[in-house]
This record gives sequence, structure tokens and C-alpha cells, in this order.
Amino acid sequence: MSEALAFDPTSISAIGDLWHDPDRLVGIAETDGTRHWYLDIAPSCVRILGYTRDELMAMSPADVVESTEEIDA
Repeated sequence: MSEALAFDPTSISAIGDLWHDPDRLVGIAETDGTRHWYLDIAPSCVRILGYTRDELMAMSPADVVESTEEIDA
């Protein structure tokens, strides 16, 4: 099973580990069925994507995907 499928979002320690990993893009988003918006952004997103936290919080997840060049894993 891949790590993404094995992740248990109810595990506080797992969330903390992901949130503080400097090499992961992690954000918490919400949707009303038509719009999506961020509730919080991990510090790694600011460093990796080059936006300020305020800029990212004003963007939707789709905005970030559309404005970010493809990153080779």
C-alpha cells in the first residue's frame, strides 16, 4: 500500500509529522462543492513554492497547481 493510501488523517502524530516535513507540500483545504480554499498552509509550501503565506491563503488549490511548474519527483 502506498504511503498516501496508508495515511490515517485521524492520527494527530501523523498529521504533525507531515505538517513539519520540510520537503512536503501540505495544506488544509475546504470546499463547498464549487469553490475550494485553504484553511492553513504548512511552512514548507512557502519555502518550496515561493509565495508568502498570505498569498497562498488567498489562492485556491487549483490556482497553485495551475501557477506552479511541474516538479520532477
